[in-house]
Amino acid sequence: MMSRFPRLIILLFWAHQINLVVGDFLTLKYDLLLVIANCLEVIKWFNNHSTALALLGEEMKFTYEGKVWALILPVITHWTAHYLSTTRLLKVKSAVISCVHRHEEKLLIAGGKMQEVQERACQIMNIVRDNGFWQSLAKIQAILEPLAIAANSSLEKQWEKADQDVFILAILFNPYIHSRLFKPAALSEARLYNIVESAFKRFYQRDGDVALLRAFNDYIKETAEFSWEAMSLDRIREMYREEKQPLDVVFVWTFIDKQAANEPPIGRNALVKLAIRVLTPVPNTAGCEQVFSLFGAVHTKYRNKLKPDHVHKISVVKMDIRRNHIAQGLTPNRQKRKFGEMESTSTDTADPSPAVHPANFLPLATSLIQEAAADDEEPDLPPILAPDASPASSSASSFQPAPPPRDYNAKIPLAQLFNYDMEGAPSRNGAGLDFYWHGGIKNMQDEIEQCDLEATAEDSSDSTASENLTTQ
Repeated sequence: MMSRFPRLIILLFWAHQINLVVGDFLTLKYDLLLVIANCLEVIKWFNNHSTALALLGEEMKFTYEGKVWALILPVITHWTAHYLSTTRLLKVKSAVISCVHRHEEKLLIAGGKMQEVQERACQIMNIVRDNGFWQSLAKIQAILEPLAIAANSSLEKQWEKADQDVFILAILFNPYIHSRLFKPAALSEARLYNIVESAFKRFYQRDGDVALLRAFNDYIKETAEFSWEAMSLDRIREMYREEKQPLDVVFVWTFIDKQAANEPPIGRNALVKLAIRVLTPVPNTAGCEQVFSLFGAVHTKYRNKLKPDHVHKISVVKMDIRRNHIAQGLTPNRQKRKFGEMESTSTDTADPSPAVHPANFLPLATSLIQEAAADDEEPDLPPILAPDASPASSSASSFQPAPPPRDYNAKIPLAQLFNYDMEGAPSRNGAGLDFYWHGGIKNMQDEIEQCDLEATAEDSSDSTASENLTTQ
């Protein structure tokens, strides 16, 4: 598709690519899956028995100077939710072990006096006493947390399939980073400009000129209209910090754009237009999936004779109507699903674990492994519907797609592309790989805090209900 239509930006869905990386990792470390499964069983058992959970809470207060953390039970079938669960259990490891050693008899009957329930309690306590379990769990956390280090070979495999020029330019056109992260041996300024010029020809169907070269040179050197002060980078960063929003790099470029949005690029502003073009696409498939769902709602079994162009036109009209309704405030807001909401309730009589539960990691791991294996196979692609290349029909077709402007087989290995030493890629404002790393850490911390809030809310509602029953 890229070779036939080079003007299109075809991005890989990177959330799915990360899943493939995890699948490759699980293929190599399949023995660790049972450790994650045991981890989730421990969490489920404590959360499902209020007596055991209360004893663990008291032990946490004693061990961690009054602090109590919730055990996170994943309800979203995604591997990151299970990673958060393992991380939290490791955080309260000392309290869990101490609770088992000090309150063994109470924990044994926490679920009831039935023999099978007590046997289950013994199994959980044996898992907690096993030092090998905790060592393996720590190993899993150490591997999954820095995923880029853990699955380097898998990342190289996914990176080789990507449209590398677009991703390289996306980093280059981040004015807070420029080219500082690239190794000069892999990407010299001359090669970077070749990528810029070939991308310009690819997207705008014409060659770059001297003005584009001069603008690129000034941008690399941070001079003229591309200097730190002229682009108002400090003010823009401060503005987004006050609004507590992630910094939008596209806004930085539109702020200095000297042409209308739909005006063809000319002169030095061509570099600005190219940067906006590269940075605008979002690398996920949510939009495409929404369109496919809409097509399915239009082309039903009762309207199965609709032609593709009719389905397309009806869908365009429906999307336009929906956008107008949203702009006018006529569309009700959808309620967001609460992350971490427990569907099961605490009980002291029996273990209420359902037969099929999202906390079961083995089916999810198997699915990730199968996806990674399927990704290695080259699919049989259908023929692309294009105009007939015969001489008789060549005159009827006004558009002839140009060949790729450069050799797309000239891939740069990921290991050779970046200077991974943050201190080795300094800038006057300290922007390096941490520009992206800090955002990822913040998102992970936000997820954990949301889990704690949900667990706290449930504990409050449970205690309120207990007080009401007592007063009655």
